[in-house]
Amino acid sequence: MPHYKDTFIHTKATTGSLCCVLPQSEDVTEELSEEESRIVQQAQRTALEVMEDTLKKDQVLIKNLKDVVVLDRGSKGDGCWVERYAMLTEKLLRRLILQLEQAAFQKNPCKARSYAYVKKNTPDRTIYLCPLFWQAPRELEKDSQPGTLIHEASHFLGLHDITYTTASFQVGTGGAVIWTDSCTPVFESLRKALLNANSIEYEFEIVLKHQEPYQGDRYAC
Repeated sequence: MPHYKDTFIHTKATTGSLCCVLPQSEDVTEELSEEESRIVQQAQRTALEVMEDTLKKDQVLIKNLKDVVVLDRGSKGDGCWVERYAMLTEKLLRRLILQLEQAAFQKNPCKARSYAYVKKNTPDRTIYLCPLFWQAPRELEKDSQPGTLIHEASHFLGLHDITYTTASFQVGTGGAVIWTDSCTPVFESLRKALLNANSIEYEFEIVLKHQEPYQGDRYAC
C-alpha cells in the first residue's frame, strides 16, 4: 500500500481559519457541476469587480506603509475616523486580482464544516470549495462566497490565518492610524492589518462592498 503523504492546507471553517493537516479520509476532490461552475464564476466575477473598483479609489489605498503610525487608543482625539480591516496597497491588490483570475476550482464534499481551502507549500493554484461555500451568501457580506474566494486567493500571496476574529483599525485624514489597546503589542496589531487573510476578506465584505450593481466598469452607486 503506498504511503500517504500529509497535505497541509489553509482552511476557512466554522471554527475559524487555520493551517492544518488534511486527513486522508477527507482528501477527496471532484469536478464542479455545470450549475456549481456558474455559481463560482459569478462569485469570482463579484470579487474581481470590487477589487478592480478599489484600484480606482486613491483614498482607500495606503500609498506608503512607512507613513502608518500606531497609537494607543487612549490618545485618540477628535476627527473623522473610518473603521477598516486591512491595509491595501496598489501592489498587493493587483497581485491579488491576478491570483484570483488564474485560480482553478474544485470541490471537496467531505469537509462538511469548511467553506474552502488551498494547499500549502505547493505551486497548485486551486481553490477547493467545501459544503459551507454553497450555503454562503452570494453577494458581498460577512462570510460570503466572493469574500471566501478573496480570502483563499490571498493565501497564494503568503498571507496567513492569524486570527478569525474581527480585528479592525481606524483611518483618518492624512494617513492610516492603527489604534491599539495598551495591552496589545504593536507588532500584533500590524500583523493583523497587513498579513491576516480574514482581514482582507472583511475589508471587502464590510467596508468596500457596494449597494448597486457593477455596470460599465464601475458601480452605479
